[in-house]
Amino acid sequence: MVTSLYDFSLRQPVAKSITPVRHFNHPFFSQSHDPLFAHILSRLLQRVLITLSNAQKKILIIEDDANIRDVMKMALEFDGYSVATAKDGKEGLRELAENPHPDLILLDLMMPVMNGWEFVEAKKSDPTIKAIPVVVVSAYSEKAKNIECKAFVEKPLELETLLKAVKENIL
Repeated sequence: MVTSLYDFSLRQPVAKSITPVRHFNHPFFSQSHDPLFAHILSRLLQRVLITLSNAQKKILIIEDDANIRDVMKMALEFDGYSVATAKDGKEGLRELAENPHPDLILLDLMMPVMNGWEFVEAKKSDPTIKAIPVVVVSAYSEKAKNIECKAFVEKPLELETLLKAVKENIL
């Protein structure tokens, strides 16, 4: 069994009391006799709205660690994004050439075959993909200062930080 060197966490605030979220203007939410059910239903409706708002957005993840790649893919798909993956920069360029272009690229730096720096240089030389924003996801924060990107998310990865960076930088 292969395991990742990185931990993932998704911080959820703990509610002191369960009350229905009143973002949806419907009598059910204010008249419900079961506040837990109303709360769960309102959170479900919020999730549906988030998913629908992201439904047309595509993200390409370029990451050599399969565990990290899979966790990022699941989290982004759960938020409604369409996600493609590649295990290195060369495979990422092939994905960009063969499929519709993504609205954002999440890029690791240290990868075999073609690393993140080489990928960015190749991307800059191709006018068809040059404008696609890149968010670097790497444990190498000092080395990442020398790369052209919209944002940097440091490993070990916190999914909330990743999702925020995606939301702020996607086309």
